[in-house]
Amino acid sequence: MQKKLFKLLLLIPLFSFSQNCDCTSNLKWVKETFEENDAGFKYALVKRGKENYIKHNLSFIKRAEKTLSITDCEKIVKEWLSFFRKGHKDFFIINRKNDINLQEKRHESVPNINIKEFKKYLLSKKEIDYEGIWQSEPYTVAIKNTHDIYKAIVTNVSSGNWSAGELKFYINPDSSGVYYMGDYSEYTFNKIQYIDKQVLNIDGIIFKRTFPESKSLNSNAQRYLELINASDPSIRKINNDTYLFRIPSFDLNQKEAIDSLISKHLDEITSNKNLIIDLRGNTGGANKSFTKLLPILYTNPIKTIYWEHLSTELNNKRWREWLKNPNLSKDGKTFLTNVNNKLKNKLGEFVYIYDNDGSEIFKQNFQYKKLKNIAILIDKHNASTTEQFLLSAKQSKKVKLYGETTFGALDISEMNQIKSPDGNFMLSYCLTKSLRLPSFPIDNIGIQPDYFLDNSVLPYNWINYVIDNLKE
Repeated sequence: MQKKLFKLLLLIPLFSFSQNCDCTSNLKWVKETFEENDAGFKYALVKRGKENYIKHNLSFIKRAEKTLSITDCEKIVKEWLSFFRKGHKDFFIINRKNDINLQEKRHESVPNINIKEFKKYLLSKKEIDYEGIWQSEPYTVAIKNTHDIYKAIVTNVSSGNWSAGELKFYINPDSSGVYYMGDYSEYTFNKIQYIDKQVLNIDGIIFKRTFPESKSLNSNAQRYLELINASDPSIRKINNDTYLFRIPSFDLNQKEAIDSLISKHLDEITSNKNLIIDLRGNTGGANKSFTKLLPILYTNPIKTIYWEHLSTELNNKRWREWLKNPNLSKDGKTFLTNVNNKLKNKLGEFVYIYDNDGSEIFKQNFQYKKLKNIAILIDKHNASTTEQFLLSAKQSKKVKLYGETTFGALDISEMNQIKSPDGNFMLSYCLTKSLRLPSFPIDNIGIQPDYFLDNSVLPYNWINYVIDNLKE
């Protein structure tokens, strides 16, 4: 008995240490690191004002001093970072497994659901609402109304760390709610989209009802599901005049697939009157991934404004590491050597590392004249590289944007990550600032559509709306 008690006493401080967090030290480290190394810090300070920044810091230092929770500290620092810009910065827990708040969240009190009885109950209902069995790989959930809060409880999971009986998300009476991501971090949504009583769209996370079965989805809704859930690009013919090019991501690993589709279908696309490029949910990637699209939409020279790098010891470290790569080509080694020399000689300054005058102009001596109209579907999730593509695309006389204002995260970019001294967190910040600033900002503003599609146009009808509009 004494041995067991002794072992328990040994474990208690270790367990407590794994849960506690010196949030004041973490906030101080983030503040110092961000101020010295983030390419957007001084720009934000000028825009928001030094006095406001001082007040901002004082309020967050007080909050940090009052918490020992690693989860609460994550939230505090994330909020502190929001002073600077909407996107392209982050602070997150590296490993949530030892987080006591997470363990409580995993086993939060939820309705105990007997699937057999729950299905009988569902079949007895006269009206169909959120309650039911829903699926979005790898999760199957049962949504149950509990005191006017609809709670989605995991009933089956095909992969990942989640277990049956855990709360995946909940929906409030006003259709807002919280979704718990794969790592159990919270994602707050303002309004869930309830489509045809069979689809739940949580800001791009799609759940489809599997029970009780109701009417079949209409063809437009079915197409919408296929497009939004797709991870790979695709091209399809919509009607005799129109092709649809769906691009879920501009990630570099998608470049080959995007380029291959363009090569395969180029004659068909360019010999038809209309092309719809569906970028909904595309959060960015690499500029290289959209280069083959530019010749298709070309009508006149397209200008791209470049960016400058903030030179600091921390920021320049990755350039030195790249130079050590034994597989570098001769040209690559020459370029990186020149960049390193430029950066190390101007610590604390912005450095332009390229050989051009700060911009690049894409030109070609022809355009596809049979292709008259190019409509691009955009939404609030489009950011970064996707917004860079839109800035290029808008310079074509054939292009019109349809949908919502984009996210607004492009001016301060090229993310870098560094681990906190205590090993609990990762800080993401930016290395570059656009030469468009301050005259032409995108951050926190976004890119507006030429045709705004409000809530009266349901997401699965966007394509039909565009087709009808192009007929006029």
